[in-house]
Amino acid sequence: MRDDTTAREESGTTLTAILAAINDMKSEFSSKFDGILNAMENVMKDLSDCSERVTQAETRISTTEDHVTVLQENMKNLEGKNKDL
Repeated sequence: MRDDTTAREESGTTLTAILAAINDMKSEFSSKFDGILNAMENVMKDLSDCSERVTQAETRISTTEDHVTVLQENMKNLEGKNKDL
């Protein structure tokens, strides 16, 4: 009977140690995952900011291209008038 009691106590102690180790690992991983999630949020924000800047640049380029087209047409008209003179 004593052997059974001792075995149960040892099993209980081992189980308690295992559960404590699991809880420690859980806490450690939780803090590491929080750091990873924060880093991911920062990257997403940076990507969003970059995307916004690219969109603004594309708009400015498109507007400039439109102005260049108008200026080229004006230049052709003026060159034609200059030849007529």
